[in-house]
Amino acid sequence: MAQELQGITLIDLAGMGPSARCVRALSDLGARWIRLNPPAAAARMTNAWHTYGAIRGAEPMECDFKNPGARDFYLKLVSKADIVVEGFRPGVADRLGIGYRDLSAVNPRIIYCAATGYGQTGPWAMEVGHDLNYQAVTGALSLAGRTAEGTPAVPGSTFADSAGGGWQGAMLVLAAIVERVRTGRGKFVDLSAAEGMLQLMSVVIDEQLATGVSAADLPQSGKFACNNIYATADGESVALAAFETKFFANACKVLGLEDKVGLQNKKEAQPELFRALADVFKTRTRAEWVERFAGVEACFTPVLSIEEVMQHPHWKARKVFVEYDHPQAGHATQVGPLGGGDSRGPAPDAKKSYCREVLSSVGFAPEEIDELRASGIVR
Repeated sequence: MAQELQGITLIDLAGMGPSARCVRALSDLGARWIRLNPPAAAARMTNAWHTYGAIRGAEPMECDFKNPGARDFYLKLVSKADIVVEGFRPGVADRLGIGYRDLSAVNPRIIYCAATGYGQTGPWAMEVGHDLNYQAVTGALSLAGRTAEGTPAVPGSTFADSAGGGWQGAMLVLAAIVERVRTGRGKFVDLSAAEGMLQLMSVVIDEQLATGVSAADLPQSGKFACNNIYATADGESVALAAFETKFFANACKVLGLEDKVGLQNKKEAQPELFRALADVFKTRTRAEWVERFAGVEACFTPVLSIEEVMQHPHWKARKVFVEYDHPQAGHATQVGPLGGGDSRGPAPDAKKSYCREVLSSVGFAPEEIDELRASGIVR
């Protein structure tokens, strides 16, 4: 397990989406992860056991913030922590008396990451949403492939929650840790998944703003033959992303279309060029094209299924899939931490309470823990 953040304690208020991705990334870097789950009676949506890396490495316990004594307990817990990550709507934590001002009063070094869809301010701050919504309002879906009805296709990945929200949130938290070394003080991090998605879209947005050319007409949009997906003879698909002329020329040589190289960047020639490439790709199977393009610098790849990804020799060599034993599910496989490593620590046992050992480790006396448990504040 990575140890870059060894000695850093993180408190997670059992968020989902962007906040959960942020916590997962920080834990993978070695932060201690204390997860405060709501009581089962709260009837909040819960994750499947395998979600977010099966919560491996976390030390979970229940905390009932509706209990009158919960605030005092939480403030004491936070006084021993470095980072708090929550996914409430704006203002909720403040109303509970556990917002950034409350926490920084007892721990000026606390770094507080509030993860939302649209940020803490602005007309949409209180709007509900999920990944698809964040991609919709940032222009990402407008550039997606089209369905038979002409609408944008639903993306297969949660780019806004992960790369737009969680991972950029982790980066901001890491920057705050560095800043704290210099200033001695923590920071409030306003994490918006939709705003993070705009950062992911910035290359095409900035190009349109600079040139006036619609992003829908740029090579990245899929309207250019050199950057497209093609069907093969066996009903499979291949991807070509040969933006550079030398790579496109190499691809055309393999395809026997050397006379088409000069049409690469001519907008009016794209329908003709696409048909020419599509017709040739349909003459062979995906496996045959993979063999023919082997060793050719053409930015060519097969389109793989999840099952094929797991068997691909490159990912096997990189050891990106890790195996572990889950207390309830048994032997399991999952995508490992970014940057490598074969362990995130054990998955928490849903049948076990980690409350006593967690609280003891951060300075709560045995009689305090007994009282907190008896009052129903923690479990």
